[in-house]
Amino acid sequence: MRGWLTGIVGFMLMVNSALGQTGVSIYHLGDRLIQNNFENPSLMPRGRFFVGIPVLSGVRLNYINRLSYNEAIIDNEDGEAELDIDRLISNLDDNNLIYSSGVVTIAYLGTNLSNGGGITAFVREKYVSSVNLPKSVVEFAWFGNVALNGQPLVLNDLKADNRYYREYGLGYSHPLGDQLRIGGRFKVYQGLLAATTDDSFNGRVQTNPEDFTLNFSMQNARIHTAGLEAESSYFLFNGNYGFGADIGVDWTYDKFNVNAAIRDIGAIRWRSNTTTYGLNDSDFTYRGVSFATVDDLIEEVQDSLLDKFQDYEEIVQFTTRMNISFLLNGSYRPWEKGAVHGTMVNTLILDQPRTTLALGYTHDFSSSFSLSGTVTKLPQQFVNFGLAARIEAGPVQFYLGTDKIFGNYNLTDVEALNLRFGANLIFGEQRDKNDIQSERPAAGKIKQTKEKPYKPPKHKDHPNRGVSKPKVKGRDGIYTITGRQKKVKRPKHKRIKEGSNKGKNKRYKQKRRKNRKRN
Repeated sequence: MRGWLTGIVGFMLMVNSALGQTGVSIYHLGDRLIQNNFENPSLMPRGRFFVGIPVLSGVRLNYINRLSYNEAIIDNEDGEAELDIDRLISNLDDNNLIYSSGVVTIAYLGTNLSNGGGITAFVREKYVSSVNLPKSVVEFAWFGNVALNGQPLVLNDLKADNRYYREYGLGYSHPLGDQLRIGGRFKVYQGLLAATTDDSFNGRVQTNPEDFTLNFSMQNARIHTAGLEAESSYFLFNGNYGFGADIGVDWTYDKFNVNAAIRDIGAIRWRSNTTTYGLNDSDFTYRGVSFATVDDLIEEVQDSLLDKFQDYEEIVQFTTRMNISFLLNGSYRPWEKGAVHGTMVNTLILDQPRTTLALGYTHDFSSSFSLSGTVTKLPQQFVNFGLAARIEAGPVQFYLGTDKIFGNYNLTDVEALNLRFGANLIFGEQRDKNDIQSERPAAGKIKQTKEKPYKPPKHKDHPNRGVSKPKVKGRDGIYTITGRQKKVKRPKHKRIKEGSNKGKNKRYKQKRRKNRKRN
């Protein structure tokens, strides 16, 4: 059993340390970065059109573990790496999450509309791996029932969820006045690989304090898998689909801003290439074994314990829920180029909330360069420091960020790793967040008016003689909207001498001079 435990724990510590989720330092760069639309669909990037460079536009790497490699693995007398269970157990919490996830953006397109709204569409590849390892399970496997002190060993928290899937998203964001903006996104999930424990699993081991016999009780001990033995065509077309949604809101008042989002509301229904491995429900008592040699021990354990668990395989459909998360961010801009941020991200992983807290400052040195510094508290980690930057050169935008700068230089000491980087293309004039009015008035605001026919002046010396009436397109408040007018050369105004029109203009009347009395 010790060899089995060494292999399992070593595998989780060394292999599961690859990929990623959300970077708070990157999020503090705000709507200047198109990747933040993934976190909150109400945040629209600045620019007329924006395109994510395939694969390179969004890469996330993240890993969270309670222990580092060096806290569990030591070098023995022969210089070989060896798992130190006693050292590992002393550093464990009651429940220990080993989590990793990764995202690669295949395609991303978006545009800001003339009415202030925005449309986005994307395709992404995502990987999520979560394993919850209770400390009591490790102690029981290593020390036996002595470590239980007569208390039952509850196995319900021994869970795992591993998924690889493709995500298609279509989102829309729209302003409601000058201060409020809302956004939503509809998503389609295509499941590719899965290995997850059953949500209804119930397991318990009870020690009899009188004779130290063990009573095992197991119900719904199953692992659901999909795509493990699939052909290549399966990864393009299969029946593993699900639906999801993201909702976001962004509110600004004077120098204050508050935005929030609920993400990944949905699930995947796995129907193609599925296999479920399980143990029959069982309830029996194990009284131990007696043996003379090691071979006798193996045979006795096989006959008296392992054969009690009858395994089976079946093909059934199953459902996995997304890791729904809630994001809340508040910021204050003491001056035009700087903003102070406070952020909380709460993600539900294996039915337990995992919280990330951050406090940071972002400075816009210019329209093409921003820098964000953040103090972060990641799940199961101490306080660390994060940094993110955005650089633009013409239409190309580069970004790089991490929530954990220190402690990443020696991989054997790494307990958490977070990294995001990529490049985008942005076309069109950059606009301020509240500048949602287009240069052309909205169609709904133009009111067509009926006016009397325009009659040009008849007098040959009239200043508007020869000038046609401008075409009125509509009105906006007190303003009249017209088309572009041609410049017309007007005749010079001739001063008409008094009496010169006498006899020519029938309406001409000569002014009478008043005789002024002289004193």
